[in-house]
Amino acid sequence: MNQHIQNKIQDLKKAAAVSNSPSTSASRSTRNQDSLGQVIRTKNDAEQFMSEINAISKRSK
Repeated sequence: MNQHIQNKIQDLKKAAAVSNSPSTSASRSTRNQDSLGQVIRTKNDAEQFMSEINAISKRSK
């Protein structure tokens, strides 16, 4: 059984070595933050923002 576990560990290491490219693309997406992501940090901020958007939308109609 110990050999089976060692084989499984080797398989996982090989899979991890092959799948390095998606991790770099994920780090790129975190660098591209927009200004809304910096301003809206809590649920209350999001609710206030949406209420302001809805008010602007109603005024424009």
